[in-house]
Amino acid sequence: MKLYLFIFFILHFYSISAQEKSANPFFWELHIAAQGSFGPSETQAEIAGGVDSMSYDNKKHFSPGFKGCFPLEMSFGFNKLSGDTFFRCVQFQSTVSYFKQDIGMVQLFGNDENPFVLADMLSIRAAVLLQLSDFKKRGVHGLYVGLFIGSHFPVAIDMNEQTKAEFGIRAFSRSAMFYWGADYKYSLRIGRQGWFASTGASVIMPGTVGYIGKIELDPSSGYEIIRDEVRMYSIKAFLGIGIQLGIKKRDEVMK
Repeated sequence: MKLYLFIFFILHFYSISAQEKSANPFFWELHIAAQGSFGPSETQAEIAGGVDSMSYDNKKHFSPGFKGCFPLEMSFGFNKLSGDTFFRCVQFQSTVSYFKQDIGMVQLFGNDENPFVLADMLSIRAAVLLQLSDFKKRGVHGLYVGLFIGSHFPVAIDMNEQTKAEFGIRAFSRSAMFYWGADYKYSLRIGRQGWFASTGASVIMPGTVGYIGKIELDPSSGYEIIRDEVRMYSIKAFLGIGIQLGIKKRDEVMK
């Protein structure tokens, strides 16, 4: 939190000194987000073992489940002002986010749920968004929609020892997962020196490459691996505040 406050005041200083420099305004944003995650049903990691008389193979089946979390995000980019009469402004944006993801082992078609991994996650995304609002009325603000590509990576993990022993899990190997998705964003100017508020949402689409981790079992485990790669899709909504640089040049390109 101290780091975010420091960045906030640094950006305020630069917003005053850089407003005259660019006809394609740069911007910085800080977000707090609420994120819900889930795994793909057909390709998600799954292990089986124990006894369940109601199952088709008389075994319990477990897959990773994800608790909701609250990522902290920093975005930066610029607005490209074009001559197109419909998409007058195109926004290029990069976002870095950090969040703690609580992952459990959840019984399929059952009630058992076991804590599995607490992961420190880093996410990096790049997006291209098209302005749908009237540029002459809103300037570089208003409604944007677009697409993004990005990656999740667990920079650190803490595996639950009881669950590890119960399932005979030897390791959870970290890896990077690459994804794409759709973005929605709305921004509203709130100050004379470039400050604005923003809100939006994003969703990761099917078609990911890689995985955030791979489950490895001990040879002596009473469970067997059906699929070992853990994938994570997510839906996210955010609120934020930002600074627009170069805003005084806006009137020149609106004509």
